[in-house]
Amino acid sequence: FVPRLHAALYMKQMHDHPELQAGFLEEYHDLEKEFLPWYEKIRRRPQCIGFAVIDKLRYDLDHPEWGGSFAGTIGLKDIDLYNLTGEISWVITFPAFQRTYVTSNAVGILLRYCLELPTSSSPGLGLRRVQWQAQRENEASVAAAERMQFKMEWTRLWSWIPVTSGKPGRIPRVGDPKGNSPSWDTVVLAIYAVDWENGARERVGAAIDRRSVYKAEDSWSNMCICQ
Repeated sequence: FVPRLHAALYMKQMHDHPELQAGFLEEYHDLEKEFLPWYEKIRRRPQCIGFAVIDKLRYDLDHPEWGGSFAGTIGLKDIDLYNLTGEISWVITFPAFQRTYVTSNAVGILLRYCLELPTSSSPGLGLRRVQWQAQRENEASVAAAERMQFKMEWTRLWSWIPVTSGKPGRIPRVGDPKGNSPSWDTVVLAIYAVDWENGARERVGAAIDRRSVYKAEDSWSNMCICQ
């Protein structure tokens, strides 16, 4: 994800589809004042990286150099190469690409990179554990993780206070230092290298490859491959 190339289009999706930020602790509405300063902090952390997801089956006339259309985002955070752990985060699929192959392919490709052992033919990170976190009420996020072979570990109660006001959650006790700011419960899921080597690799591959073709309009650029 290169802000110079992708940030303006990303923010347009956030403006056009505000529901995409429902699961964010902090929402960003201004490109220059809010989003770019936040992403610069992420960009400067060596343990984190954000990716733009490009759907190569949908041509974008405005950006032929991309080889496809900007379909969403995904990222890695808190990569710990000593303990061989990390987390997949910032998984956003824009509405025009939802309920298609895009999310499964993006998550699956990143899982392969994280969990495959580093070799000359397959340069993986060789992680032992990859985590996924979601607000407990975000059933779509939890379901997406489980489809990609993440296992439920636990639910961390009272884990986060959203920065953006007005988001529902657990109501604190009277006299709480944060006033009436609610807390979110966080579901923690993970996939492990031992499971990857014992069937998860093949099941993730099947989720990526399970497709059926339909024609949306009389144009090859609008052909979609859907799960």
